[in-house]
Amino acid sequence: MKIILSVLLTIFIVFSCKNESEKAALIKERIHLKQKAAQNKVAVGIAQPKVGSIRKTITIYGTLKPKRQTRLSSQFNGRLQNLHVVVGDYVRKGQTIAAIFSPKAEVLNSQKAQADKLRREVQPFNLVAPFSGTVTQKMRYSGDVVAAGEAILQIMDDSDFYLWGQLPAVYLPQVKTGQNVRIVFPDLAEAVYTGFIEAVNGATDAQTQTVPIRISVRNKNHLLKAHLFAKITIVLKKFKQVLLLPRRAVLLGQQGFFVFIKKNGRAQKQALQTALVTADSIAVASGLTSKDSVIVLGNYELKNDMAVKEAVR
Repeated sequence: MKIILSVLLTIFIVFSCKNESEKAALIKERIHLKQKAAQNKVAVGIAQPKVGSIRKTITIYGTLKPKRQTRLSSQFNGRLQNLHVVVGDYVRKGQTIAAIFSPKAEVLNSQKAQADKLRREVQPFNLVAPFSGTVTQKMRYSGDVVAAGEAILQIMDDSDFYLWGQLPAVYLPQVKTGQNVRIVFPDLAEAVYTGFIEAVNGATDAQTQTVPIRISVRNKNHLLKAHLFAKITIVLKKFKQVLLLPRRAVLLGQQGFFVFIKKNGRAQKQALQTALVTADSIAVASGLTSKDSVIVLGNYELKNDMAVKEAVR
C-alpha cells in the first residue's frame, strides 16, 4: 500500500512540475511577442494642425443675357434713308442712326409746293439711339419702305450683362442676394470675372428642382458677348483662423469623426467636432490643439494604443 501511494505522489509531482513549466514557457512567449511587436512599430506620417482659412463652395452654370436691348421702329409709314450702320457697329446715346421720310415729302418735292403746313407734315422722323450699345440686328436698309411699327434694327447695351444660373434648391438657405460670386468663361481662355447675385427667382422648376438666379456682371473691356456660357462659383460657408487638417487624416466611425494622435510612441484615438468638411480639408471645432501630432498617413490600419513610429521623409 505504501508503495502505491509513493508512486502516485511521484506522478503528481512530475505532472505539477510539467504544468508549471508550460505556464512559464507560455508567459515567456507572450513577453517575447509583446517585445517583438514593440520593436515592429507601424510607420506613420505625422503633421500638426495648421491655423488658416477654409470655405465651402459650389459651382453652377449659366448664360449671359443683355440687361438692355431694344428694337428701333418707324412711327409711321415712310421711306428709310441714311441708314449706314451695320451689325457690330457701336452707337452712342442720342446718335441719329437714320431718317424716315413721309410719302408726303415725295409729293412735296415733285410739286415743289411751298405751303408751311405741308412742310411741317413732311418733316423727316429721325431714328435716335436711346442708349449706347452695339447694333446686333439690321432688318431694313436705306431706301426701303417701312410701315408704322415695323422693326428696323436692334441695339444692345453691352456695358453690363445679366448672368442667369440654375441653383439647386437644396442650397437656397445658404445663398443670398448681394452675395459676390466668381465667374469663369471657358470660351474666353478661362477669363475670370466677379459679380453679385441681384435676384433669386421665387419659383422652383418642378422637374429639375433648381431656382433661376440673376447675377449682375460688369463687361470690362467689352469682351463679353450675349449667350456666352459661364461657370459660377458661390461661397456657401467660410471660416477664418481655424484649425485645419488634411481630409485624409480624419476618419469616420459610428460615433462620428476621429483622428489618431501620436503620444508617447503610441496611436491614441481622439474624437473630433468639425466646423466644416470639404473634399480636401476639415476645419476642427474642438478636440485638438495646434500642438497635437496627428497621424495623417497610415492611419487606416491603426487601432487604439498601437505602437507607431514616424516614417522617414
